[in-house]
Amino acid sequence: MVRNKISQIRQFFEYKLSDETSTCLIEGCKKVLSGNHASNLERHVKRHHLKAYTEYLERKEVHILGTSTAGAGSSGIPMKKFKPGQSTLDSTFLKTVKVKIDSNTLIAACLELVTVNGRPFKLIEDSGFRKIIDPLIHGMGGKISINAENIRNKVAELAQKIRNDVTNEVKGRLISLKIDIATRLERSILGVNMQFVKEGKIVLRTLAMKEITHRHTGSHIKGMRLEVVKQYDIQLDQIYSVTTDNGANMIKSVQLLAQEEIPIAGTSQCWWESSGDDEVDVSDNDSDSSTTYKIYIELIDNTCLFDTPVQHPKLHGIRCAAHTLQLAVEDAVKQGGILSIITKARELCKKLRNPSIMVILKKFHLNKPLLDCPTRWHSTCNMLERLLSLKEFCEEMAASNDSLHFPASDWQIVAEIVQALQPSKIATKSLQSEQLTLGDFYGIWLRCKLETSKLKITQFSEVLLAALKKREKSLLQNDIFKACVYLDPRYNLLLGDADQTTAKRHLQELWNHLQALSTSKPLPDSTSDEQNTSSGSSGADDDLDLLLKAHESQKMKGQGKILQPKRTKVIGSYLDSLVLEPRLGKNASVLAYWEKEKEVRPELYRLASVVMGVPATQVSVERAFSCLKFVLSPQRGNMKDTVIEDILLIKMNHMFNK
Repeated sequence: MVRNKISQIRQFFEYKLSDETSTCLIEGCKKVLSGNHASNLERHVKRHHLKAYTEYLERKEVHILGTSTAGAGSSGIPMKKFKPGQSTLDSTFLKTVKVKIDSNTLIAACLELVTVNGRPFKLIEDSGFRKIIDPLIHGMGGKISINAENIRNKVAELAQKIRNDVTNEVKGRLISLKIDIATRLERSILGVNMQFVKEGKIVLRTLAMKEITHRHTGSHIKGMRLEVVKQYDIQLDQIYSVTTDNGANMIKSVQLLAQEEIPIAGTSQCWWESSGDDEVDVSDNDSDSSTTYKIYIELIDNTCLFDTPVQHPKLHGIRCAAHTLQLAVEDAVKQGGILSIITKARELCKKLRNPSIMVILKKFHLNKPLLDCPTRWHSTCNMLERLLSLKEFCEEMAASNDSLHFPASDWQIVAEIVQALQPSKIATKSLQSEQLTLGDFYGIWLRCKLETSKLKITQFSEVLLAALKKREKSLLQNDIFKACVYLDPRYNLLLGDADQTTAKRHLQELWNHLQALSTSKPLPDSTSDEQNTSSGSSGADDDLDLLLKAHESQKMKGQGKILQPKRTKVIGSYLDSLVLEPRLGKNASVLAYWEKEKEVRPELYRLASVVMGVPATQVSVERAFSCLKFVLSPQRGNMKDTVIEDILLIKMNHMFNK
């Protein structure tokens, strides 16, 4: 039996049975729609005839509540009369509530729902949400329309506004980038973040979350990164560093980006021609005189660094500290004897998760055994810690179930592994801070090594310490790292003479580039209020304090009276004075320290503002990828790449600027 079609939305349309079409009668619209489905008809009225749609909702609500009166609405469409004895809505629901809200706030709230809160666009059309929002729209006179389609358009507009704001923010400023790639539902996304220091704080911006549709080669990644910086009108000579993981394609992309055509300050566009070795000719083809510069490329940390007497911008590659720590621990865990013990422990955890044994665990209120992800050592450490907490249970159950037998020697090794991993576990959490400089990372890394070396000498602790020392070479042997530590009064006394010379040379070249950049582009305003900071350590001295004090004492023995340099235009004299200053407490904020020094030593402040903004990790990009699962869900796996990028751009920039 055919259901009776009684929806009153059809009274706005003329239906022709012959061709099964409905023609809109409102204000001479004459729009022809296929079929006579009420939802399609209502959608048309809602999108194109907001006033009529509002009146329709009023009559519909009155009819449902049973409070309509005889007669017709403003459209001349009769309503059913209220029958005597029909139940009416309780008077408490008919009270009028005054809400202070404007149209911009209402639209902004809907935008926040679908971006920051990660809700789908279809939420805007859900009946429950419409019961909340439609009365608000009606109370505003029905002058705005809110639906999934126009909210999607608003998302694109807001994302473009963010791009415009970031474009204006980076004009004339040296910045650092960090990039990474993640895969979700068989779709690969390239994340690009930008970082710099402003008013004593590290400012973080998400530039792009672009889908990769080709092979993840270094050349393709470089090309996508160029598209991103071009979108924000960022010149290559504004990019100071790029932080990546240790992947070969990522490192290669930085090398290729360093070989892009970059204008030399004070000259016109130049071209690089590789001669097949470590020497590159840079010719100023547009100048009157034929001038050729020789740029010698030094490969440090697989990154092209340029040494030249001219004021030439340099692009530096930085290894992600968190990823390097991850690799160091994995190197130690993968050792033959250690790996076999972890494999046995994993098998024991699987047996303990048997339903029959889980019933017993629940009976005694014991925690459920965990299973790790073998490629994530942190989860392996958690698995072993949980297993140790069940040691007594396992030993008791082994008396009746031989499959749960675990030798005492193996229990001892598991305990040693967990103990040895604690410093690395603490360091990993510390490296997730957003306000993290390379100097902060250096302190975290030193403390991790010292705490690991303090542990009772075991097979695993020795292997782990050796892995940390091996991996740190790729982090510490880098000009930017040395320059940042040199500008950090907490740790600069740990640099040897050769490293200090390298750091000062790098900072001198950076100063030359800043000077050249300021002649062609306006520098951003860096004035702000001073910030206070702690100048010492809290609590008793730890191993890192003792190490720093030993170097400080040795430094003071070789120095006489400290003389402040004269105010000259030679940046070298300011750099030389840094090693003569007292040590800053290791718990003090180096960013706040330089913010206080900006009026006293503006030259060094400018250098510190660039170097301290270099990202030590890719944590912020990883955090953006964690948000990807809320946007690109299995129910929305076919979402357009442009919509994904717009949503994540709004979501991540909102998170970083709370």
